[in-house]
Amino acid sequence: MVVAAVAAVGLIGSLLLGRWSDDDLERTSWVSGVLSLLVALAALTLAWPRDLFRRQVSSPEQLDLAARQLADLGTARWRRELDVRRVPDPEPIVLRWREEPDGTVVTVDPGATANRLGRLVVLGPAGAGKSVVLTLVTVELLARRAPTGPVPVLIPLAGWRPREEPLPRFVARRLGEDFPALGDADRYGATAVTDLVAQGRVLPLLDGLDEVAGDALPEAIAEINRGYPAGEPLVVSCRAEEYRAAVADALPVRGAEVRRLTGVPPGSAAEHLRIAAPAAHAARWAAVLDELGSEPDGVLAGALATPLMLSLARDTYVTGRRDPGELTDRRRLPSAAAVRRHLLTGFTPAVLEANRRRDGRTWEPESALRWLGFLARHLDTLRTPGYGWWRLADTVGRGPLAVLTAALVLLVLGVPTIGGTWLNFDQAGSRFGSREEALPWVAGADAVFAVVAGMITWLRTGPHLPARIRFTGLGRLLARWAGRGARLGFVVSLPLFVVMGCFLVERLPGDLVIAVLTGVTVAAVMGAPVGALVGAACWAVAATRRPVATIHEVDPAELLQDDQVATLVSSLAVAVLIWPVTAAAFGEYGLALTPYLVVLVMLTAGAHGRYRVAHVWLASRGCLPWRLMTFLADAHEYGVLRRSGAVYEFRHLELTEVLARPARG
Repeated sequence: MVVAAVAAVGLIGSLLLGRWSDDDLERTSWVSGVLSLLVALAALTLAWPRDLFRRQVSSPEQLDLAARQLADLGTARWRRELDVRRVPDPEPIVLRWREEPDGTVVTVDPGATANRLGRLVVLGPAGAGKSVVLTLVTVELLARRAPTGPVPVLIPLAGWRPREEPLPRFVARRLGEDFPALGDADRYGATAVTDLVAQGRVLPLLDGLDEVAGDALPEAIAEINRGYPAGEPLVVSCRAEEYRAAVADALPVRGAEVRRLTGVPPGSAAEHLRIAAPAAHAARWAAVLDELGSEPDGVLAGALATPLMLSLARDTYVTGRRDPGELTDRRRLPSAAAVRRHLLTGFTPAVLEANRRRDGRTWEPESALRWLGFLARHLDTLRTPGYGWWRLADTVGRGPLAVLTAALVLLVLGVPTIGGTWLNFDQAGSRFGSREEALPWVAGADAVFAVVAGMITWLRTGPHLPARIRFTGLGRLLARWAGRGARLGFVVSLPLFVVMGCFLVERLPGDLVIAVLTGVTVAAVMGAPVGALVGAACWAVAATRRPVATIHEVDPAELLQDDQVATLVSSLAVAVLIWPVTAAAFGEYGLALTPYLVVLVMLTAGAHGRYRVAHVWLASRGCLPWRLMTFLADAHEYGVLRRSGAVYEFRHLELTEVLARPARG
């Protein structure tokens, strides 16, 4: 589409600037219109996703390779997540569950669970450790996986709409979003993700069934039973009350064992806090440890009975300067619910204040809370638990983002071009009689490119994933794109040139054969080469960009820089390849279109441009900081966020709700 716009502007501009004679104006206007339409259609078709043209089914060997890659990526991801959540630090929190219906209470053993896993439902209240248990079991299953066995994958159910999307399709979609490296069709084929799910080579561990809309829970359970019938292994986690209400008038997950997580014993909680607290601060924790030991059924023991609340207490008071003794103040905190609210609302301000100055950076707690609140609402809007910078533009919306992109292009291009024409008319405007005559044409060109950028932003749908420069397979890709472009250029231009031939020979019956032959010849001579040129320009984008495994040892800030470099290289490559078209249309002024092409491709071809447009808009309104990536990295280090590769998530759903609440109220 970018190439089509440039070609159309070049051909029409050559008419307006008088490069063709007045005697041939009518005929050349027709030819230019046909060629512009040809290039526009070819570029639009070539720029569309590859799967629209070919659906290269993944071979068995490619599926085996994709399964191994998924297992490797998953192992690295979930082991790192356990470290981020400080599950083993300083000592693992002891978890227990009750086996239903016999009521036997045993210590959670992920290894033993993985060894005899069938179908399992894990229940528990908010913060009971359900996600941690599923993560531990996933890691154990991956460690025990046979080379040809199914790949265990932890799938958050937030954002699933069971009435609209079957569960296997949702699982495949989440795999594609969470592991974009599997979208490399050259390596894994075009259907690797869907085939892995359809062939039962993915073992799903479905986390957070309660995060599906409450009235849709019965349909969600029914869809689980349809998508994964009894006998197929899977794990589901859900809050106990929501699950029991859903199965009261419907079938439960068929053939599944049900285990309910119980609270952390007061003695285990006290021991965990005692080990976590520095020896120099032991006296500050005396009141807390005493109450846990003397009142095992008391308010504080009830409040710290879940791993979430215990870890919040640890991180709030161990890393901060606040006195943990305030947790024993029954006038301020008369109930366990009050203690939990106190920990949820106080955790983020406490760690922000404790880390207010670090390495010369300052984050004001009030501003930081506002930014985190916006991110929490952003995730709620996207119906996803994780924030990737490449999805920030989705919050703005397609329409506003298109307008903002057009405005930014107009600003970036308009100021230097209009200003340069005004100040340096003698050097740059000799084609026109006066400065006043030149300025409308320059402003019009800026406006055309701005409108084209807005239209491209509006029309481009689907995921916009980050990319890196690729240096392999360039020759094969060039041949594929150029060959496809030549074929499409010929097919698209053939009927157009035949019709044009009829007009040019004045539609005489005796000349119809000549008109058809002329159309075929011109289509082969002009349509195919133009299509090949457009295909080569599209190859420049495809060849210099490849999907990134956004969850495998990738730093978000580095990934943003990599995508920026890849987009810049793509834009320069397109500018070089399409230069013959602009040079033919504008002569010595063709080179002046290079900045236009670079800006246009930079803002529309990759994830980086969309992110920059959205970030500038949101930061200017105070919704986000200007140094967003630095702020997110600090929030991750403070423990407010956790990170899975390049994706940030809040520490817990309840914390997300607390941060998003002030703006709702």
